[in-house]
Amino acid sequence: MKCVSRWRAGDRIVMRSVWDGKVQAVWPVTVVSDSPEALVLFLAAGTKYKIRHFSGDMQGRMPIGEWQLVNREWTRDMIRIMLPGDNHAYLGFWDQRHRFERWYINLEREYERTSIGIDFVDLFLDVVIDPDTKEWYWKDESELSCAVSLGLVSQQEANLIRAEGCAALWRFTAGAPPFSRGWAYWRPDPDWPIPSLDTEWNS
Repeated sequence: MKCVSRWRAGDRIVMRSVWDGKVQAVWPVTVVSDSPEALVLFLAAGTKYKIRHFSGDMQGRMPIGEWQLVNREWTRDMIRIMLPGDNHAYLGFWDQRHRFERWYINLEREYERTSIGIDFVDLFLDVVIDPDTKEWYWKDESELSCAVSLGLVSQQEANLIRAEGCAALWRFTAGAPPFSRGWAYWRPDPDWPIPSLDTEWNS
């Protein structure tokens, strides 16, 4: 079994969304915990990050052609929970008064550790769960359909992506972790500074 070098709570790392080796977005984040059970990261409101500029049309949102990264500021505290072997991540959001807003399941390939943090590949489709955890709905189904029409993923892969979303929803309906762990009441360490991107983010 490969030995994994783990981060400590409070470590600052770089999280990148990539497609075909190209960075689509990059955020500096803080490690909440890193164990064999889960890697948990915190993205603070006010964080400066970079993201690919999206045009208004659907095809313009697809990772094709050339693109430039633009600077943005993150507006919501967010926690990201990734379980080993899963092709999705659980995202929890709070508003500016740190009231829990919603859960969000991001369908993506299992993350990879890098020398500066983690990389993941977004798979277009998502699931949004209301804050009372009673209702949920698919998000960005049109993006997944567009990705299929452009040949970015096959129809078989699209079916597997949706099946992964259904598997993630099982945890929600069963009240399994992370939904059973009280993350909605979690608070970041007040001594954690908002991290910033350094010059190595594109290494």
